Amino acid sequence: MSFDVAVLDVLMPEIDGFELMNIIKKISSDTLIIIHTGMAIPDSIFSDTVGVEVFAYLKKPCKLQVLKDTVARAFSDGVQTNYF
Repeated sequence: MSFDVAVLDVLMPEIDGFELMNIIKKISSDTLIIIHTGMAIPDSIFSDTVGVEVFAYLKKPCKLQVLKDTVARAFSDGVQTNYF
């Protein structure tokens, strides 16, 4: 199974966002990653340290409309094949 877009936090209970990004990219290299986190980490850090390109980086709290617009932009920039 693959997804077009994944919205992830960096700090999560069972697995951290860095590890999950790598797992997602191994399963589906075309999946676009949106980071939505309270941590002040520039998106360039993700691609430099994790080796995973990040489509967008949103700092919490962000307005719901900003999140919606970012996801919509990801879908319009990528290939939409899986809807859940």
